[in-house]
Amino acid sequence: MSDSALLDTFFGDGNRLTRAEVDQRPRLATLVDEFDVELSRPGLLPRMRESGSAIEWYLIAGTDDDFRRAVEEVQGFIGPTYARWDSSITALDDDDPIDQALAKAAPGRVLKFFNADADEFRRMWDPLQRLRTAWAQRPPRRFTVRRPVMAIVREIDLALAAGASAQALDDLAELRLRGAISVQNARFIEVRALAAAARWRDVVSHRDFADLCRIRRPWDVTEALAAAVSNNWFRNAAESQDVDGAICAFRQHE
Repeated sequence: MSDSALLDTFFGDGNRLTRAEVDQRPRLATLVDEFDVELSRPGLLPRMRESGSAIEWYLIAGTDDDFRRAVEEVQGFIGPTYARWDSSITALDDDDPIDQALAKAAPGRVLKFFNADADEFRRMWDPLQRLRTAWAQRPPRRFTVRRPVMAIVREIDLALAAGASAQALDDLAELRLRGAISVQNARFIEVRALAAAARWRDVVSHRDFADLCRIRRPWDVTEALAAAVSNNWFRNAAESQDVDGAICAFRQHE
């Protein structure tokens, strides 16, 4: 099946969203235009059945590494907060031509999730946009002789334990350049590095602070977030034993 035929099949029979209808919706049109038919980067495609209000989403990737990382990122940015993952709906159907076209194009590298209705879709759009921005900013992979990824991860852990946040961020930049770390894990390391340098204001003003507070995360990331909140918002009130000030700060950031 050719690349154009793949999209023709996807937006053909069995999908109420035709290419013409997608083109009339600017946000969806941009999303579909971003889809790389050669799968050099992960892609997302929407589908609506002939009946019902659900919007099904297909995550597709070109390599196993890209797929594992993209699944983690989708679940981190969107997860059960903004979408649904019921296996009775998200399993690929052997008799469904759209499911099978994608399974053939990316065997073992297709993930389905869905929004129950248009309102749920609208709420999901902001985190979806952040995910797409992260994908767009990821540098292309460079295949050169380099340190093993696990060795770099160990060095990052050692650097953070020693308070060497600059070294940890340099190593993180190398992993990002190689496309060897998920957006989610990169965010975790970045916040831990800021905390190691006691840059509490930078932690609470981090672009992903709200998401990091919402999602499941390692205990050391939770510790970094809690320390940043305490030092940035409550430290002065605590040191002066200002109960009213502490309550006011809590209500401001609740």
